[in-house]
Amino acid sequence: GEGAFAAGECMVGGVGADLAAGRLPIVQCIAATCLAPAGAAPAASAVAAGCGRSVVPLRFVSEAGAPHRLAACAPHPPLPSAVSELRFSDGGGALVAGTLHSGAFLWWLCAGAGAGAGAGADAPRAPALRLPCHSSVASVQLLPDGAWCAAWPSACLA
Repeated sequence: GEGAFAAGECMVGGVGADLAAGRLPIVQCIAATCLAPAGAAPAASAVAAGCGRSVVPLRFVSEAGAPHRLAACAPHPPLPSAVSELRFSDGGGALVAGTLHSGAFLWWLCAGAGAGAGAGADAPRAPALRLPCHSSVASVQLLPDGAWCAAWPSACLA
């Protein structure tokens, strides 16, 4: 349809990632905001993947005469345990990752969103905030402005 694009294949790896039978790293989760290639819409796109203990930003790549595609960027420093959930705030200014056994971690991604702002959505860096939890995080949620973050341990969802 109008505005559609072909993303193609994107290789993502991470520290401590489980491997499929073909020895390819398994991606546990993906988060995205406005899925539109750069220049196609006024809103910016943000995409990230959770692979093992790594959160890997993904970027749209546009080449003349070729379809748009996703490419993996340098991952943020590894988290203490495997990523179980990823979510962007509605405006894309924050990203939160839930993990198995070590809580939730938040990154600010754009200027004006809080501490560490302006570093870019795909610049590898340590999270700005950790919400400790000794259980597996089953779900995370952010308010649109990223001002509040909530994480639910799997034990609460039984």
